[in-house]
Amino acid sequence: MKGKIYIAFFVCAIIALHTNITIAQTSIESLYNFNAPINKVTLPDVLKEISGMTFVDDNTLACIQDENGKIYFYNLLKKTITRTHTFAKEGDFEGIAYANGFLYVLRSDGVLFEIPDSQSPTKTEISYTLNVPSKNCEGLCYDKKNNRLLIASKGKPDNLNKEDAKRYRYIYCFDLANKTLCSNSFYTIDLKEIESYIKKHGIEFHYTKTNKDGEEEEKKPKVRASELAVHPLSGDIYIESAVEHVMYRFSSSGNFVDLAILSEDIHPQPEGISFTKNGDVYISNEANGGLPTLMLFEIK
Repeated sequence: MKGKIYIAFFVCAIIALHTNITIAQTSIESLYNFNAPINKVTLPDVLKEISGMTFVDDNTLACIQDENGKIYFYNLLKKTITRTHTFAKEGDFEGIAYANGFLYVLRSDGVLFEIPDSQSPTKTEISYTLNVPSKNCEGLCYDKKNNRLLIASKGKPDNLNKEDAKRYRYIYCFDLANKTLCSNSFYTIDLKEIESYIKKHGIEFHYTKTNKDGEEEEKKPKVRASELAVHPLSGDIYIESAVEHVMYRFSSSGNFVDLAILSEDIHPQPEGISFTKNGDVYISNEANGGLPTLMLFEIK
């Protein structure tokens, strides 16, 4: 009997590995149609400035909005906020992650709040000043495999010369074992590599600017992260850039893979991204003059 159990476990492991490899090798647009949600709900008005969300159980998203230090627990089945938790005063709160019985909230100035939930061994709330060498920290997610938080900034790195600051973006990590920021940036994103990819594949990049003659010019990719998340099956990292209306994908080792353009009609201001266990993904949008929304996109 024991031998049969081992064989069954081995077979399941092989199938899971094959699935993960297949997903990693499939284009992002073949995996998801980010412009055709299978479900869409309007969020409560208090979440009109929703800036981040994370699953705390299969049916509950912990959400933050960027005007006050309060967590809103949104039940997907009841389609309503079931409870709230205040952890700080007013501030610009941009990212939230759930790990090991704690909720972590990232303020844009690089301060990280650690808030215990009912399963935590302690009830003490703590804050950490990360001193991230980039402005406007907005992206935060849990990397379960490596027991760390990943942090992405919307701004340029402060510790580079002018030319390198234009070219590179960094993903930082916070080690949950010793509760410190990793000494070196974990991933380096080369914007020139992404620009070459866009040109090679003839992608119509929607992010534009107006020149001095009043004419629109196409802007180069900036990867101005508004949120990021680790794919539960492939381990790939998805970075959402609200201002560009782009979803970028990177491998688990930090290499650029591909991207998908997000329709401005569907995603007026995409600020949150969270994966379900099976690889489906929820994306939230701030109201941006309309209504805040939460949309579900199914993995193909």
